Amino acid sequence: FSPENISGIARLEITDVMGRRVFIKEPFAQGVANYINLTHLQKGVYFLKITSTDEVRVEKVILQ
Repeated sequence: FSPENISGIARLEITDVMGRRVFIKEPFAQGVANYINLTHLQKGVYFLKITSTDEVRVEKVILQ
């Protein structure tokens, strides 16, 4: 997944399969390197919700 395809990203949110928010980054700076450290999370399936000025996108993330 590459967020460069989304313009005006304002917020990143990661939830677990139970819908619990485990990470949030707001505001999200576009045009600079942004790294998300997920080492504190257990292995499993998570959902990355990206909110921009003109769309909301959800991507599945699998930590192994």
